[in-house]
Amino acid sequence: PPFIHDKAQSVQRSGRIEACALFADMAGFTATTEQLMERGIEGAEILSSLLNNYFSPILKIIVGHGGIVTTFAGDALTALFPLHAKKQAEAASKEILKVFLKKCEYPLSVKIGLGSGKVSWGIVEGHSTCCYYFRGQAIDNAAEAEKSCNPGKIVRHSSFNDLQKRRANSAFGTTKRKFKKDVISRFQPPAVIEASFGGEFRTVIPVFISFIQAESAKETEAFISSVLDLVQKYGGHFNLLDFGDKGATILLLFGAPIAHEDLTRRALSCIYEIVGNATVPVRAGVTQGQVFAGMVGSPLRCTYTSLGNTVNLAARLMMKAEFGQVLLDAPTAKQCRHFQLTFNSALTLKGMKKPVPSFILGKRHSQLFHTFKN
Repeated sequence: PPFIHDKAQSVQRSGRIEACALFADMAGFTATTEQLMERGIEGAEILSSLLNNYFSPILKIIVGHGGIVTTFAGDALTALFPLHAKKQAEAASKEILKVFLKKCEYPLSVKIGLGSGKVSWGIVEGHSTCCYYFRGQAIDNAAEAEKSCNPGKIVRHSSFNDLQKRRANSAFGTTKRKFKKDVISRFQPPAVIEASFGGEFRTVIPVFISFIQAESAKETEAFISSVLDLVQKYGGHFNLLDFGDKGATILLLFGAPIAHEDLTRRALSCIYEIVGNATVPVRAGVTQGQVFAGMVGSPLRCTYTSLGNTVNLAARLMMKAEFGQVLLDAPTAKQCRHFQLTFNSALTLKGMKKPVPSFILGKRHSQLFHTFKN
């Protein structure tokens, strides 16, 4: 986001703002992704066009009303507006609903929650890369409001409605300055920076991590920093850090945007060390399969993302795992030759037609202790 770009450039690493938050959850992307996956390259082109035909006007609406998109989380996004811009946040929400009314061969729907409150932001540094986050009351309130929302509707949290009773002048300045490559390169690898809009279907191992924040922000950021370093060590991609409707989560990708040999071993070695070295409670879900991976958005704001049942299943397994536990799906377990495994159970999961067999990742076999070279 421009906000983070400017803070990174001015060597600021953390702060607080007050804001209105918009949380939009778009339904239908996963089903459409799975449907188009059967059509190969042509399906990927259709899906890329479809995604950008939705995201492009949404981003234009948000930026046009003075907001910033802080996070893309698969088929959901979070945006922030200055606290005094309640009317703009509401107007943007109504215009976003209209985007989903247009007739389309692959129709989608959206639910929107609005909230307000304090938001903390921060930039976390690893040895060779960085990530950023936004978290706090405004985002939590918007996510809570969205949970009680029906498709095509907007739900306003009480915190958002209470803004009518007081005046506020807080603002966070967005910028129209051009992004500097040396700043962006701290956060994204060359494969993402140089990527064009569009995507492809490819085999990916998503590693979804849930963690409980420590009492001190410093300890939480130390854990996130260690994850940044470990995913670099094993040739993965740090795709997302989110404090949203699923709590504190991290999404790592192995196989996109760059593929390596031994994907399963890399991914499992990485999460094994993350959990083993963690100073906060951690749990994770690991799956593998075909997903849509690519750059979506518009020149105003874009992100590298992955969509498909494989990604959703990793998130579902993560939420079912106990803290200290890593759950694998059957395809990942089948490829696992360097760790002990224990059958967990066949889980009934949201969005899955049949119970899903799950396996618990155990100890690593001694012969695996070596360093991968990326």
